[in-house]
Amino acid sequence: VNMRVAREADVPVILVADVNRGGALASIVGTLELLGEDRKRVKGLIFNKFQGDVALFQNAVTWIEKKTGIKVLGVMPWLNDIMIDSEDSLSVNWKTRINKNAKLTIGVVQLPFATNLTDLDDFDFEPDVQLVEIDKNSSFDLLNAIIIPSTENPVSDMTYLKESEIARKIIDFSKNGGIIFGIGGGYQIMGETLDYRGFAINDKKTETDGLGIIPVRTVCDGEKDSGKVFGQSVHSQIKNKIPIIGNKLYFDKTELYQKEKDFEPLFEFDGTPDGFANQSIKIAATSIHDIFKNDKFRNFWLNIIRRSKELPELETIDMRASKEKNYDALATKVKENIDIDYVLKNIIKI
Repeated sequence: VNMRVAREADVPVILVADVNRGGALASIVGTLELLGEDRKRVKGLIFNKFQGDVALFQNAVTWIEKKTGIKVLGVMPWLNDIMIDSEDSLSVNWKTRINKNAKLTIGVVQLPFATNLTDLDDFDFEPDVQLVEIDKNSSFDLLNAIIIPSTENPVSDMTYLKESEIARKIIDFSKNGGIIFGIGGGYQIMGETLDYRGFAINDKKTETDGLGIIPVRTVCDGEKDSGKVFGQSVHSQIKNKIPIIGNKLYFDKTELYQKEKDFEPLFEFDGTPDGFANQSIKIAATSIHDIFKNDKFRNFWLNIIRRSKELPELETIDMRASKEKNYDALATKVKENIDIDYVLKNIIKI
């Protein structure tokens, strides 16, 4: 993908290899062999995620430079203590990060068609939070809350949850007073019914019952509605309204299925209600992505969990400042380990 962009822009390329996965030398040689005419664009090599004494890796650096005729610009160490946003849902940090100081364990339901897992990235910066993936073999006994993430195929994923019996575990968790939050397709899954007949894909099943945790039903008409939204919390139990910025991306309409006194809208965007929550806000969901990137709301929700464990509430973390600090730390490491002068003078040619 990136090579295509480089070709269109007619710019040089730096090839980066992940040492932690193993086979980095063979990967570089093989990739260069397969690039054909694009090989000439590769002007430098970088080894990433190296653990150990880099001096012991020098023979490998010398060998690959001789083998390929391309300069190794540097070897980046494994930086487990620096947290930055993931590039996409395939490389989310929380799947591999262990917080030894965690007091809150939040389970994220593993879905075959899960998407937008970067919605949860900011939990990495919370000092007392550990996210863990939930699959069919997971025990719910030690979970303090559950998040059902978004999915690009809610009907298929709901079917998977039923067949794997994860659905039953989630329902039991909610009946026992458990805290659950759904995002996007996860919101739909928490509802009574999902009707995707207006957006049929390859004649696959397009209707199913949901978990029935929130009294809503989703009907998909195939009309896309997406973009950044600005709004606020409107739930009566959130005494001080919380400003919300997020992103909507959906082809459907999720509406209240039957009026229940216990549930009311959670947010409002441009005068339109979005999401629902019960009076304790232990059961809540929204169609809006990046909801937990709103510092005040994320902390409000985490404090619900903390209170349920009789833990003291914590103050809101300024995520922007935390991220800037981490990006500065990363920049320092790059300067220490990569030959930036060579990159500027011989590759970018400034």
